[in-house]
This record gives sequence, structure tokens and C-alpha cells, in this order.
Amino acid sequence: MSCYHWELEALLKGLMLKQVDEREKLAEMAINLRYTMNAKKIQVNKLFNKKKEEQNVLDQFKRKNIDGTKNKLAQKVQQVNGYFKNRFKSKESENSEE
Repeated sequence: MSCYHWELEALLKGLMLKQVDEREKLAEMAINLRYTMNAKKIQVNKLFNKKKEEQNVLDQFKRKNIDGTKNKLAQKVQQVNGYFKNRFKSKESENSEE
């Protein structure tokens, strides 16, 4: 397999970041083990709170707003569009009555 220099650097960077993640997991396991060994009464929620973790995952993939707008500027633009849409409809209805 041949690859460019930047591809090789990206692969090496990814492998090094993977090692950092593994070390982080090992450190977390060590802290959990220390808590488990020294606690008089172990509370599972202190080690792993499943509801909180699931809620974090759901929040990451949940839409920010019900109508699908992602930021305040888009909401304001939709609000202005709605205002002018209603305004022009009322003028058209006045002209058609005459």
C-alpha cells in the first residue's frame, strides 16, 4: 500500500489519539476501582449513570427546535417572512373587494 506523506501523518496521528483515548479509559477504570475498593457502601450511579449517559446521547441527536431552525437568525428570518406574508395577503384581499 502506498500513500502520501500527509496520509501517513494522518494515520499516525489517529493511532496516537487512539492510544490517548485508551489511556483515558484506563485512568477512569483505575479511579472506579479505587472508589470500589475504598467505599463502605458502593453506589452504582457514582460509577456509571446509565440514564444520564443515554440522555446525553439523545440530546446530541435531538433537533434544537421543533420547526427545524437551528439558530436564532433563521428564526427571526422566518418570523419576518410570516409578517410580510400576512401583510401582503390582507392588501390583496382589499384590492379584490373593490
